[in-house]
Amino acid sequence: MGKDGKTPTGIDVIAVATGTDPANPNYPPSEWLAREGFPALWPVIADSNDKKAANAFGLSGYPYFVLVDAQGKVFKRLSGEIPMDELTSIINQMIGA
Repeated sequence: MGKDGKTPTGIDVIAVATGTDPANPNYPPSEWLAREGFPALWPVIADSNDKKAANAFGLSGYPYFVLVDAQGKVFKRLSGEIPMDELTSIINQMIGA
């Protein structure tokens, strides 16, 4: 995956923005994501104030990745800054590439 937002066929990227507190520097999420250069091609869901989405995915740190396979099963959970080549390798494992 590159900064252009392009992903391999059959892969969807959906972000959950948990920075929904006006006191946080990443509020509002849409402006923060634009400043960070988050690809506009990927949809972003703004989490609720009580972080229902983050809790449902088992958020343990930032950033946090949950890779879900084609059958809807969690393949892997990753927390922290993951080098792009490592993340790409894990995604390739998931899709059998």
